Amino acid sequence: MFGPFIDHLLEGGFVLKYVLKGGPFMYPLVFVSILSIACIIDRLWVLIDQNLKGKKFLNELDNLIEDDSLDKKDFKGMIFALCDKYPNPSAEILRVALQKSDKPYKIIEKHMESIGALEVSKLEKGLRALANVSNLAPLIGFLGTVWGIIQAFEVIGTARTIDPQQISVGISQALIMSAGGLAVAIPASVFYNLFAGVIGRFVGDMLKSAHAVFDKIIYFKELTETTSSNS
Repeated sequence: MFGPFIDHLLEGGFVLKYVLKGGPFMYPLVFVSILSIACIIDRLWVLIDQNLKGKKFLNELDNLIEDDSLDKKDFKGMIFALCDKYPNPSAEILRVALQKSDKPYKIIEKHMESIGALEVSKLEKGLRALANVSNLAPLIGFLGTVWGIIQAFEVIGTARTIDPQQISVGISQALIMSAGGLAVAIPASVFYNLFAGVIGRFVGDMLKSAHAVFDKIIYFKELTETTSSNS
């Protein structure tokens, strides 16, 4: 069913042919498409890497939390070692939280929020560009469409005899720009929402790991107080 269409796509110069037929507004559309591809590749690389490290980090963290043979000092030391082993947003928040673990909880919470915001901003790098591309590309495409229609009507208005081939150039340019704008905007929008969802899951993992570690630290604190009172 799609065989002839796929063969047509694979023909040499397919993209270049339509870029050249798209008119003057095709060039800014090509620029934003290159920007979109660069952002997608960069975020895919970063988020896949962070996802793999994050899964390993959380698995080993769960094992440490469930290990009742560790005391507070050993527990904190092993958490720091784990943060060094698998650098990821959750690890950075835990590192700062543990460094401030002797401070009041409100101070710890503020530090965690500031580090969390910083880590999320690192993960979201390039997402604003993708959002802008998904909004801008259809507008550039629409502008090119209007330009192509204007060209077609100029031919009709100035020609004594209407040549369908001359009119088709403007109409073709208009349709190419409409398709081009959507072809750039749709992947940018899909990947933007995909990346936003992945980052949202990372934020949930940050909060989950931070609460789990602090529950363990509170357990150590209560255990120490109970031991002191009994002695």
